[in-house]
Amino acid sequence: MDPVKLNYWLNLPDDIIEDISERLVDIDDYVRFASVCKSWQSVVKQTIKTKKFSPWLLLPEGEIDTQHHDTNDHIRKFFSLSTGKTLYLNSLETRGRRCFGSPFGWLFTIGLDLNIHLLNPLTRVQIPLPSQPTFQYQYPYHVEPRDMRRIFISRFAMSSNTPNSDQDFVVMVIYKQCKLSFACPGDESWTAVETPRESYKDIICFRGQFYVVTCQGNLKKICEMDTPHPRTVDFMPPPED
Repeated sequence: MDPVKLNYWLNLPDDIIEDISERLVDIDDYVRFASVCKSWQSVVKQTIKTKKFSPWLLLPEGEIDTQHHDTNDHIRKFFSLSTGKTLYLNSLETRGRRCFGSPFGWLFTIGLDLNIHLLNPLTRVQIPLPSQPTFQYQYPYHVEPRDMRRIFISRFAMSSNTPNSDQDFVVMVIYKQCKLSFACPGDESWTAVETPRESYKDIICFRGQFYVVTCQGNLKKICEMDTPHPRTVDFMPPPED
């Protein structure tokens, strides 16, 4: 590029750079944008905090072309909905683990050893959580670890979209289809939530409060998490139709 034109782009006012960065929709574009120069990178650091990216889908584990990838790596494939491209990331931490996705880019993983982590596949940061055997309610019969990691937990939600091991945040899960428990980093075990015997479909955290939907369409709020006996309360019935 012509040095004069390059200097022009590098010295754009911050408000124009910010306006350009806010129009980006894919995290790939942000990585390239931030690599232009330090001033562009500083703007991206501010706008990226509130930006919602087009999601990536984590594809199943499978055979990888070893001619193009180091066999010592564990490459996982992600599909970008915005670009239609398949991306390859070295993600050794997901080898042989069941992975649940989240809207914030973190994966909830369960291994054959039944240890549980939160994992950021881009930074490869892992946050350990209590293992599966520390849940209050277990299956009354023996289940192989390979099957246990598949059937025990069905959904999870986080109280923060930027968790770290030094921060107070909560992870809430639905397990055995009719049980709720939560844990924080550093906890030795999962804390059970007192619930009637119902089947739960999904869970979400909204403005610091967890809500769970039953298979009958009832919405419940999880209350009193700072007491020895957390519980759910009815929040909203299903629509009449």
